[in-house]
Amino acid sequence: MYLKKHKGDRYNSFIEELDKLNEEGFFFTDTHTHLHFEQLVSNIDDISEKAEKNAVKRFLTVGINKQDSSLAVNLANNYKNIYVSVGVHPQEAKYLQISDMKSFEEMLENKKVLAIGEIGLDLYRGDTALDKQEKVFLQFLDLAEKYNKPVIVHNRDASERCMQIMEASLSHRAHRENNGILHCFNGDRSMIKWALDRGFYMSFAGNITYPNAVDLQECIKYIPNDRLLIETDAPYLAPMPFRGRINEPAYVVFTAYTIAMLKDICLAELSNILEENFQKLFNIK
Repeated sequence: MYLKKHKGDRYNSFIEELDKLNEEGFFFTDTHTHLHFEQLVSNIDDISEKAEKNAVKRFLTVGINKQDSSLAVNLANNYKNIYVSVGVHPQEAKYLQISDMKSFEEMLENKKVLAIGEIGLDLYRGDTALDKQEKVFLQFLDLAEKYNKPVIVHNRDASERCMQIMEASLSHRAHRENNGILHCFNGDRSMIKWALDRGFYMSFAGNITYPNAVDLQECIKYIPNDRLLIETDAPYLAPMPFRGRINEPAYVVFTAYTIAMLKDICLAELSNILEENFQKLFNIK
């Protein structure tokens, strides 16, 4: 299943399939990247060209605080195929000022801004108090309600609490089909059921390609095709066979390949599925 090496017959066969996808007009969207980060934006044109050669032709660049979100918006304004989500990462929550919310509301008036995020909870790092993370999470969930935007949720070692907070905040939107994305999904079957019942999509990143990601790969079996998305989280989480390097949108196809194998479908079929999901969630073509 895994493309462990950047060479060999299996890798070459995959590249041939990818070339055929390009020729036939299929493509992928990287639904969670940080193209505006210094590691990527300094070489943005080359990165975009490399991504297009790998049939990756649309990007959602995701902000992590006020200044960073503003950079993301500015980048998207200059590229037709780059869209934006604005928000405050849970580990940035301690820096949020009340006055910052006005700036976020101004950004949300921009048509390139499709979502609010990434927002959520992170109990892995532990350098921002949970009560502050929760307060900011709720502020942005309220903002999503006000502007009728999907949310992109960051969850690290906080699944139960994330679900509790969203359950209360989004209770009146529970049956909507576009509440948002559980980004870089790392939950279990109970969280999958919760997400499916409440209009969330689940997005998978490069870590699903790792040989030891057995539990994550098992989750794919329980997620309907019409709730799947893929992402890089670039510059982080480079997939096999590029693990350990700076990640970039071109590599999202290796996540796609792994999911296609797990779902026993071809890349072209998966491309169609993911594109339909993206359009449905964000009401965009």
